[in-house]
Amino acid sequence: MLASLIEHVIGLVDTSLLSGLSDEELGGAGLGIHTYFFLFMISFGLTAALQIIFSRRIGEKHEDLVGKSFINGAILLFFYYLISIVFVYGFGQDVLSGVISNPAVSDSMYDYLSTRGLGMIFTCISALYGSFYISINKSYAITISSVLVLSTNWILDIALINGKWGFPEMRVAGAALASMIASLIGMITLFLLSFKFKAQKKYQLYKLRSISWKEQFDILKIAYPLIFQMFISFFGWTFFFFMVEKMGAVPLSISSFLRPIYILFLLPFVSFGSTTGSMISNLIGQNRQTEVKPFIKKMLQTTIPSGLIISLVGVVFAGNILNGLSDNQELISNSKSSLIVISSSIFLYSIGSVYFNAITGTGNTKRTLLVEIITMTAYLIPVYLFVSVFHLSIEWVWATEHIYFLAMGVTSYLFFKGTKLVRV
Repeated sequence: MLASLIEHVIGLVDTSLLSGLSDEELGGAGLGIHTYFFLFMISFGLTAALQIIFSRRIGEKHEDLVGKSFINGAILLFFYYLISIVFVYGFGQDVLSGVISNPAVSDSMYDYLSTRGLGMIFTCISALYGSFYISINKSYAITISSVLVLSTNWILDIALINGKWGFPEMRVAGAALASMIASLIGMITLFLLSFKFKAQKKYQLYKLRSISWKEQFDILKIAYPLIFQMFISFFGWTFFFFMVEKMGAVPLSISSFLRPIYILFLLPFVSFGSTTGSMISNLIGQNRQTEVKPFIKKMLQTTIPSGLIISLVGVVFAGNILNGLSDNQELISNSKSSLIVISSSIFLYSIGSVYFNAITGTGNTKRTLLVEIITMTAYLIPVYLFVSVFHLSIEWVWATEHIYFLAMGVTSYLFFKGTKLVRV
């Protein structure tokens, strides 16, 4: 569960410890964290495609080809990192000053993004290792790395945000620096653990090879719909937060505070969905297509009760959860009703995530892209109307998550029924 969303858990720690700052700083940091995720999740589309490829190779008993895909995937991630750095440092500040109405929010956002962005390559390579370890059923390696990352991030956040233990008070930039160092430690841990599993021998993970343009083309062929899917998905989140920013510093600080909590609630179903896609890909690779639908049924028997439980916990214990994450009583009071609204949407996602990732596991990523486009269209229109036309409160704006998950579930189910279970 920590594999795909470790960065969001880091965001939760950052936001929790930043909640004592001003609304402008918290809101700006929240936007910075989200924009970083936006850049990272585009690359996550590439690692998701690589997970499909790794699982398929292992299902076909071609373990020696895994390393070839791994190295070429790492090269693609590095090129994407360079493009992102050029964007952030070449145009980032000018773009932000043009779209953010509050200069204090814009400055805090760039403080976070410019510091954290340098270390995005650590996050990208960690995600690549995550896809590999999930494919070989060694996900506990990710758990070990995650514990180290979260511990390091928490300690450094305390030290650098408010200047504890003789460290300088860096505020928003301190949170970014702490997260960057923690990501580096996580990447190094995952690298070292690969030798424990003898990955360099069985999967030829680090075998020196010339760059294979054909291999990179094959990776991108599967990845590009997922990359566009991630872009569209996080564009929706970005649109949401920039619309909220226009509502003022208080609604923005509430949303920035709640977002990582919300992501943490979604974490089990993101991981269930990732497992669904990986297992279906593996089954198809073994020509066991008849087992796919029974597997989906078993997955739903797990996710639906889990979704109900998490929704109820969020609704009933919203105040307790917020009090456990911040001492800012005004922020807690303002955020409680929105957290109740958010929590009630989790049940819908527990169903939709299984069917959506089931399509991904078949390798038909063009269909997942089409599902995302349809779903996002159904989501963006009410967000715009609720903020700009009807001027509703922040609780109603967050209620658009119900529309998003309902549209995703229905569309994914209908599309999966028409997807052929064949090797790609």
